[in-house]
Amino acid sequence: MQLVHNDVETIELTEYDRSEPLELSEDVLDTIDTRINESATRIEYEYTDKGYVRLRTSSFVGLISLPNGMQVRIRPKAAGGNFLRLLLYAHGATEAMTDSTVQALEGNLFINAMGALYLDRLQQVVQRGLGKDYQTKQAREEYLRGRLDIHRQLSRGTMASTTFEIEYEDLTHDTIENQTVLYAAHLLSRLVTDPTIQSTLRQREQQLRREITLRPIHPTELETIHLDRLTAYYDDILRLAMVVIRSTFVDNMQAGTQETYGLLVNMNRIFERVVERAAEDALADTSWQIEPQARIGGLVTGGIPTVNMHPDFVLRDENGDLQLVGDAKWKTGRPSQSDIYQMTSYQLADDVPGVLLYPSQNGTTETAYQVDDRLALHLRELPTGYDATDLKSFSQKLSDMLKAEFVSLIEDSTPSFGL
Repeated sequence: MQLVHNDVETIELTEYDRSEPLELSEDVLDTIDTRINESATRIEYEYTDKGYVRLRTSSFVGLISLPNGMQVRIRPKAAGGNFLRLLLYAHGATEAMTDSTVQALEGNLFINAMGALYLDRLQQVVQRGLGKDYQTKQAREEYLRGRLDIHRQLSRGTMASTTFEIEYEDLTHDTIENQTVLYAAHLLSRLVTDPTIQSTLRQREQQLRREITLRPIHPTELETIHLDRLTAYYDDILRLAMVVIRSTFVDNMQAGTQETYGLLVNMNRIFERVVERAAEDALADTSWQIEPQARIGGLVTGGIPTVNMHPDFVLRDENGDLQLVGDAKWKTGRPSQSDIYQMTSYQLADDVPGVLLYPSQNGTTETAYQVDDRLALHLRELPTGYDATDLKSFSQKLSDMLKAEFVSLIEDSTPSFGL
């Protein structure tokens, strides 16, 4: 579907969808090839017999702004009104973080919802007071304070210098936590389409820049952030900031220039994380454990390269023995035979039952098979479209469903399971 929002041509698509034939320049297509798909195939294209171009989406959802000014919005199919809940639940959010805001944002374009939610969390952090930390700084001053940097002092080569090269500890707001918060606010201000949210984000950005350096934060830097009891109130906003930074690309940071930018979230990975967390919640009161992205024994051995097998999760009992294998597939429509063959190989490798989990589709994918006439293989739908009033009831629905499924698959062969 092609629409016009505020004089911007917008293409509305869903996952695994195709656009109408479009006139796109080679520059735009080159940007798709070299920038948008730089680290992963997020969106593809194909030529029609008349020389036009159709865009084809994958499992990534979100917003892209192309160099010709066109926007592409990609919505998830099977999330119902719960996309924001799925996104935040996958990243460890608590119900206190999302309940009030998510309800008010139902039905909004999710990037606007992310922007509004981010503003809400940012306001709470500012009200508590921006965190400070000591940082080592270097300066040249007339009076000696802190530590004299002998190497820098001698390298100047002037014996009669009247100034000192010093290092000192400065208590500052310009910390990695605050720089991360600022950079995510900057990115969101470029992405949101709601004028009020955009204007407020830019105001907050300018306020923060009075004391904090705006610079690109690389995703690897996010792993260095560790909160303590004094900075624990940053937890919610840093979770949001990490989602934004890891999912966003921006070609040009200069204001007033035409840039390519976007925020694209891989629903396959989000769904895997949702399943992992829901499974952990389901087993929270037991001695059994979920092991995500586990490596299991293979049916095919020898030869080079080695054939490795990594299901999305396995279930182990209190002795560490593998009891069930599972995979999460964010797909709509009829399950593929390749999904089933993949699960069959996992099951036969360790002689255990298995479950393939899909998002909500009104039960159309749910069925049961027998592998080798002895191992149960269930295809089930996680209730991602459940009409919940808050994150707590939504997450409870997910974990309850998985607990029931685990019991159904392995309780008969393991009476001590005890769920």
